[in-house]
Amino acid sequence: MEVTDLEAVTLLRERLLKKYPEWTDLRFASSGDVPILRLSLPHREDHELSVEVGRTEATVAYSDGLPPGPAEQLFIWNDDQLEEGLDAVCEHIAGLVRGEVLLVREQLSRFTQFVRRHDCDSLLWFVATEDFERWSRRRRRRVQRVWSWDGTQRLAI
Repeated sequence: MEVTDLEAVTLLRERLLKKYPEWTDLRFASSGDVPILRLSLPHREDHELSVEVGRTEATVAYSDGLPPGPAEQLFIWNDDQLEEGLDAVCEHIAGLVRGEVLLVREQLSRFTQFVRRHDCDSLLWFVATEDFERWSRRRRRRVQRVWSWDGTQRLAI
């Protein structure tokens, strides 16, 4: 049986609310024909978690309100693997909530800023905590901010 994009996003919303019943603000939105789940974070003003969901793909995004846009993680699966795809999306979000995935805003090099030629001086990334801990001192010097979902993660930069 083929599932529609709206059915896929509804399944994901049900899974997330089962795991995180306190997320009562998890709401439906859309970007054209693509259904989206959005969650504003009450403990972080101007921050938002969103998930665009289709039958064969999803994009998890976290915005801190700064340009050029959010950190994004793309998930792709075959038509017959919706359950496995949604499991992977839920696990990524769970890793973020547990502090295993961090948000890192990293300064772009002057050359990259020159080539991009607009007001973007940094990018936001999802970074696994264990990967971040292995970043070189040189790369860590470019980090503007690091935070975890609940703000309890304190890392030396």
